[in-house]
Amino acid sequence: MQTKQTLITAVIAAIIGAGSAHFLPQQSAGTSDETIKAYLMANPSVIMDSVQKWQEDQRKAKTADATEALKDPEVQKALYENPNSPFIGSKDAKAVIVEFFDYNCPACKMAFKAIDELAKKDKDVKVIFKEFPIFGPVSETNSKIGLAVHALAPEKYFEFHSKMMGFEGRADEATALKFAAEVGLKEADVKAEIAKPEYQEKIETVRQLGTKIGVQGTPSLVIGNEFVPHALDFAGLEAKVAPLK
Repeated sequence: MQTKQTLITAVIAAIIGAGSAHFLPQQSAGTSDETIKAYLMANPSVIMDSVQKWQEDQRKAKTADATEALKDPEVQKALYENPNSPFIGSKDAKAVIVEFFDYNCPACKMAFKAIDELAKKDKDVKVIFKEFPIFGPVSETNSKIGLAVHALAPEKYFEFHSKMMGFEGRADEATALKFAAEVGLKEADVKAEIAKPEYQEKIETVRQLGTKIGVQGTPSLVIGNEFVPHALDFAGLEAKVAPLK
């Protein structure tokens, strides 16, 4: 059976990781729990450094897994060829960005500014929007309304999307219906549309796709064959799409 000291050493090693083990004082049979605790109390940055390294290693591993999943032809087809996915830009653009988003995601609203700026500046960029509600039933309803706008008047989708992304605060069904009306759709038509079972199916299809490539939050981007699990500013987006042209 492991002694308490051995267990503590193992826990510390697990926290700090092999890459940071050199931060610890040389272990010996006589090293006490108190010595280890005293060292860590005197050097708290060791813990922070190790946690940050672990987080970065996890991020790299997830990104690598996602990049591998993106090689699957079925995943490629679902990402780039699904007719239920709204998009802006040239249909045949060489540079394509796929965004998984939620209308009530603050980071998505910030990311939208960069995406909008890039789309206006570079006409050879296509942006595909994947409705990926993660903030509960309200977000699901918002996504269904967005998809309904696309189904009823695809040319109005981006105007609706822009209004939702520019809204300050938490958008609910009333907000989404208001914006749908502002782009020219009747509330009754939208409500009738989202009542159809296929809208929940559309959302579940995107969720399944997100699971395959490791989407765990919004915004998440796919640019070319690269998975980016966070927002990018304008410069970051521009740098990512440049090699695709």
